[in-house]
Amino acid sequence: MDGASPLDTLVLVHAQSRLDPDNEFTHEERLRYRAAARNLWCDGTLISELARRFPEMFTEHDLSNALHQKGEEGRNPYHFFEWRAAVHFRQVHGYECLLKYPYRQHAIPILAARLPEERLREIYGTGRRPIGDEPPRRFGLPDLFLYKTDDLDDWAFAEVKGPDDSLSAQQRSFALAVRWSLHKPMFLVRFFEEAEGPG
Repeated sequence: MDGASPLDTLVLVHAQSRLDPDNEFTHEERLRYRAAARNLWCDGTLISELARRFPEMFTEHDLSNALHQKGEEGRNPYHFFEWRAAVHFRQVHGYECLLKYPYRQHAIPILAARLPEERLREIYGTGRRPIGDEPPRRFGLPDLFLYKTDDLDDWAFAEVKGPDDSLSAQQRSFALAVRWSLHKPMFLVRFFEEAEGPG
């Protein structure tokens, strides 16, 4: 890469935020990514760089999870879009971000200070403990919880989809509840690969 940082591959190529009054999601963000960034993610380089650059956002658990979930040929194909979306929300919207919040002990007080009790029970059950194996009733939880540290009322959820992903009925149902029952933003983030230019 001629000395360039792996973060150089994360230049936001295109973003479109759409407010939709008739959809389950209040906003749709359409982001393009570079194939070079995905390749650096899969070999672990970009994972480590993002964890180093944003230690307050990506925990040791997040880092371990991303590095050790191997796909074909021992590469790391998972979680790229969730991490990329988290960086986007931090840099563009000023939100802090929790990934895999149902499984993280440190996430509980952050959510408990903001969400009503019935929503907390949907995520953690009655014991307010990180969950282990995911029971069916928790399918559909959004990928990201977004929040501002200086305003307990400014928070949102985000569902993240790669180029070949689709929304499930459970995900649509949870999004509707966030939008119409809690009256909070519910983001849908869709990623598309940037077309390669000539030469």
